[in-house]
Amino acid sequence: MHAVNETSAEYYPTPSPKTSVAVLLSDLANHSAALVKNELELFATELHEKAREYRQGVIKLLVGAFVALLAAIVLSGAIINALSQYLGLTIAALLYGSVLLLISSLFIAKGKRELKESQLPAYSSIAD
Repeated sequence: MHAVNETSAEYYPTPSPKTSVAVLLSDLANHSAALVKNELELFATELHEKAREYRQGVIKLLVGAFVALLAAIVLSGAIINALSQYLGLTIAALLYGSVLLLISSLFIAKGKRELKESQLPAYSSIAD
């Protein structure tokens, strides 16, 4: 074996013809162990980075959802206020609340139906 360049020669020195098979196997085991250790460290570092990115994304998503909820509350007040000019405040609030309740009930029913359809099959063994 010839060294490719000076840097690889530092890590993988050219064995002399008198090097025994046991020494070569020992070097191979050491280099393999170091390679596995380095790969595991790289994997852990990449996994940590991905988890950090995911966490930041979830935080931004939650902040956005909270701001959207605040906006929905303000818009609901404005809609009730506009309707109250024609129907009275109590009737406008009841009517708007009923419409929102109907819409949310439809979404809940559809979501429950889709969840029931997408459930994983129950485990059964061959003996059953």
